[in-house]
Amino acid sequence: MKKSARADYFLRWDKRLQWVDENVQSLALTISTAITNSQNNVVGKPRGRYYCFYKGNPSIRSIFAVLCLFRDSVKVRIRADPKTFRDPKNWTGNKVYKRWFFTKGQEMEFRVESKDQIGYAMELIKQSYDLAA
Repeated sequence: MKKSARADYFLRWDKRLQWVDENVQSLALTISTAITNSQNNVVGKPRGRYYCFYKGNPSIRSIFAVLCLFRDSVKVRIRADPKTFRDPKNWTGNKVYKRWFFTKGQEMEFRVESKDQIGYAMELIKQSYDLAA
């Protein structure tokens, strides 16, 4: 039996961005702009269906945040140091993911559903940025 091809929105960031709801598109672009403008040396680049942010030249060591789009929200994956990571609002639920994007430290995820949440999201992302090489 022949394998069916995956839809483009499973494989490419630009198609994923078109696939999600309009408010999620707007939210993803707002978060992306906030991350890119937060520091001088941030590079954003699509990687398959994800959008990755790097501190300087894109590499496995410099990645610090990843946007994952879903129909109703944006999930952000970040690297965390368990000794210093602070999440007073417990957005991450202290759940650690198996190293999908980050080879060092712990990988954590949180959901952003509205523009009102971007300020706190940037606090979490900044902690990850500080760990990147």
